[in-house]
Amino acid sequence: GGDAYHEVCLQRAGQAPWPDASLTPSASSGALPAAVVGELATSVGAEIWQFGRQHCLNRDDWVRRCAIRDAICQSLRASDAFSAEFPKLTVTIIGTSGSGLGRKASDLDLLLELDGEGNRELCRSRMPGLLAAAEATLRSSCSGLPAEDLEAVPTARIPLLRGRHADVRFDLSIGTRCGAWNTALLRCCAAADPAKTLPLCAVLVAWSKAQGINDSPRGLLSTYSLLLMVLAYLQAEGQLPKDLKLAAVAQAGLGP
Repeated sequence: GGDAYHEVCLQRAGQAPWPDASLTPSASSGALPAAVVGELATSVGAEIWQFGRQHCLNRDDWVRRCAIRDAICQSLRASDAFSAEFPKLTVTIIGTSGSGLGRKASDLDLLLELDGEGNRELCRSRMPGLLAAAEATLRSSCSGLPAEDLEAVPTARIPLLRGRHADVRFDLSIGTRCGAWNTALLRCCAAADPAKTLPLCAVLVAWSKAQGINDSPRGLLSTYSLLLMVLAYLQAEGQLPKDLKLAAVAQAGLGP
């Protein structure tokens, strides 16, 4: 389960100090002496590691996000607007929260599967009504989740309902299982060596947002594409395995 996964990631990250000597550039990569290059790499690596320790999601963050997911799912299942027509309704954590590569400031991305089969039979024309019903349910005093700042966005590429619980912002989307499969792929790579992947990914995502290049709605990079590049680089450098069992990864993306 997700609980155990995050626990293992944190334990392994703590046991493997950053930086790894194998990531130190060689002197041939520049004009600086090898000793200076090594000192710079160690200094930068230590700062990346410290940033990761401060900003990466920890086990308590994961448990809290699971509780938000569960409260949303239970509220929708109990609602008259969904209970009769969608008895197989599920809500799955996807995105960086689900992969373990998120930061404390990251939004909580959730996939709402109304039919339990990736929303394959749903027409887009129904999305405004379904999102409005979900918004009304979460606004209700009967909801188990005190949600604020709720806003339905039916015209988005993937229709979604935005909201906030305390200091955690969430996006509840009605999409396909592609998001779950993408999350499973990142999670598989991250679990192979969290000591390298978690801090490095956290730093680069924060940097990309600060530089204004992480904004997929405007045609720029998405967090997912950036993380894929980071993981591909680590694979090319021999720091992560290349022999991913993609069939098993895809199957893992089908779980709640």
